Amino acid sequence: MPKVQLQNNPPTSSRPALNPLPTLNSQLSTHAPRSGAFTLIEIMIVIAIIGIITAIAMPAFMRARENSWGRACQENLGKLDGAKQQYALEFKIPEGDPI
Repeated sequence: MPKVQLQNNPPTSSRPALNPLPTLNSQLSTHAPRSGAFTLIEIMIVIAIIGIITAIAMPAFMRARENSWGRACQENLGKLDGAKQQYALEFKIPEGDPI
């Protein structure tokens, strides 16, 4: 039988050699590129900001609505007073008499 001679070869590994000083480009290239989608936290932050703005603005809107109702009421009272005066003039009712 023939003799087999063993060689002293170092074991090979499938890992690449480690670079002791990695560059910035090599560190950035390990991250996957972002798709166009928003993350859940970004959406939650936007909803929270919209809620805060709405909470700040709602009292001002309600105040403006109440003021417009008050103005409309004053305008209606003025129209009623004008109609009463016109009626009194038309039917010659002396001023101060109840209508």
